Amino acid sequence: MCMQCLAESTLIKKDALPGYNLARATVDADGWPAGYYALIESNDPVFVFAGPLIADPTAGMTDEAIDALEDMPAGYDAFMKAAEEMGTHLKLDALVAYRLVRTCVDELGYAPETDGAFHFWLLQYLAVTA
Repeated sequence: MCMQCLAESTLIKKDALPGYNLARATVDADGWPAGYYALIESNDPVFVFAGPLIADPTAGMTDEAIDALEDMPAGYDAFMKAAEEMGTHLKLDALVAYRLVRTCVDELGYAPETDGAFHFWLLQYLAVTA
């Protein structure tokens, strides 16, 4: 039986990334706890992460504007924690990781040189588009 069936997953967004669906487990399955999200390519998760899907409240701000803030905006710490947690799960097979990142570069405009670490970009993208 597929992991989506075992986790009784619900589809959050079809083609959240081109070729990848975003789903969430409703019951615990081996490797996919209830309440956790997963990016699905074909049938089983590429990777599973806790979430939440939360946007970066500093998105679109320049480094200078961020540096000038007296305090970080509400939600910033939660975004950082969720993005860092997501990053711990992005330890993928090289070919799987390549396909995922290449899709984001070629089809969604992710630019590593200017957008920074992939997991921060990915969480922001999913939070805004899902």
